[in-house]
Amino acid sequence: MSGGGGGKQDNSDQVEAQYEYDMDAWAYNNAVAQRNYNHGILTNAIARRNQEEQALYREASAGQDWDYQMAIRETEHKARVAAYNKSEKMYGAQLGLNQRAAGLAFENARNVNTERQSKLAFEIQQSALKTRQEEKSRTLQHQQLRAKAAFDSQDSFVKSMQAKGAAAATGQAGVSANKKYQSIVAESGRQQAAMVDGLTRADSAYNLAMYGLSANYQMQRTQQGQSKLSIIRAFDHSIKKAKFDWFAANVKADANRMSMPIPPPPIPKPLSIPRAILVDGPIPIFSPEPIEGTVTSTKTSSGGVGGALGGAASGFMMGASTGMPHMAGIGAVVGGIGGAIGIM
Repeated sequence: MSGGGGGKQDNSDQVEAQYEYDMDAWAYNNAVAQRNYNHGILTNAIARRNQEEQALYREASAGQDWDYQMAIRETEHKARVAAYNKSEKMYGAQLGLNQRAAGLAFENARNVNTERQSKLAFEIQQSALKTRQEEKSRTLQHQQLRAKAAFDSQDSFVKSMQAKGAAAATGQAGVSANKKYQSIVAESGRQQAAMVDGLTRADSAYNLAMYGLSANYQMQRTQQGQSKLSIIRAFDHSIKKAKFDWFAANVKADANRMSMPIPPPPIPKPLSIPRAILVDGPIPIFSPEPIEGTVTSTKTSSGGVGGALGGAASGFMMGASTGMPHMAGIGAVVGGIGGAIGIM
């Protein structure tokens, strides 16, 4: 275009070129913002998947460990129950052995008591028989002595009478006949007196012997009575000791018993691993389309949005690499802020 008198310079070509540039820049910025947004969405999706895989793996590992620990717990409890059952079985067997041992001890005590009582009874009978035999022997000897004395007395009397008759038969009379008769009577009297004295002594000896035999028998019976009491006391002591040993053996067997096993408390189940919350970036807001002939800024929020999304993704990946999801979430937040202000 041209005109008279100082017309304006035509810059339509520059405006056209600027407009085309602005449109290209506007389209490019929008495309970059959209690409960054899409990349952030994809990055978050990958981060979520990785987080889920890691969490599932750790939960599965924890579950396997829990199952293994529960199996060990069950096995150990069954072993304790088996040991307890065996202990109870041995306890019952030990009680049976203790009862049999006590029965043998009782039987032995009764046998010993019976043997001692029988021996004592035999000694009593033997002592009584020996005493009766001694008494009969002494009585028989005394009776024989008295019979002999009676016979001797009768024989002396007969001899005196024969002597008297013989003196009368000689025909002697007077003093000589009397002297001879008196001599025969005196001799007979001496013999009779000696016989009476002998009988008196023999009776005294017999009575003393019988008294000694009776006293000795009574003393033996007293000793035998004491022996019987001693046998009874020994039997009672043996029975009491057998009962005490039986009780002590049962107490010892009970002390060796195992206590009834109590199932241990269950192992807590592993908790689920918390997942970090990943927030997707905001949808990009495009700047207004350039208008031809105007000075416009074709910059959009794509730079800040893209930086925020990239920073969030980078922060999450750095946090996830530590193996702690909550650190991944914190890293995403810090990375987003850093990307928005242009430091990441």
